[in-house]
Amino acid sequence: MKREIDVDHSAPVIVRAGCEINAPIDRVWEIHSDVPAWPQWQKGIRVAEIDGELAPGSHITWGAWGYDRLFPAHIGLIEHQRRTVWSGADAGIYGIHAFTFTQRGDVTEVETAESWDSDPGPHAVATLQAFLQGWLDNLKATAEDTSPSA
Repeated sequence: MKREIDVDHSAPVIVRAGCEINAPIDRVWEIHSDVPAWPQWQKGIRVAEIDGELAPGSHITWGAWGYDRLFPAHIGLIEHQRRTVWSGADAGIYGIHAFTFTQRGDVTEVETAESWDSDPGPHAVATLQAFLQGWLDNLKATAEDTSPSA
């Protein structure tokens, strides 16, 4: 499988979301990069596994609530505390998902984008938009939580 390093900017579907997190980039990265812990903070994910280290060539398998099947993802790019890109196919759609992290003073800016090689329609695209924004909202809430268990 090809190791993708960015979303497909010519794809028929590209969905983007972003947020500012009031936490240092090392905390945000630690939460994001701990794949098996995603279901603990990511309300939309019921299971997440990785076949080794978070590194190019590794594979992530994850499942979303409301879907019986698992989604395979192939990691194409990891730039520590800066960028992750993975890709995979499901239901005939090939998707590429990227996250970018930027520290600006006491704030970490996180942007995510996902491209799909075909357009399954507005309902699916709206579902993806809500999922990506929810992912960032959950990441923000987790990273900004200063309780002792955080």
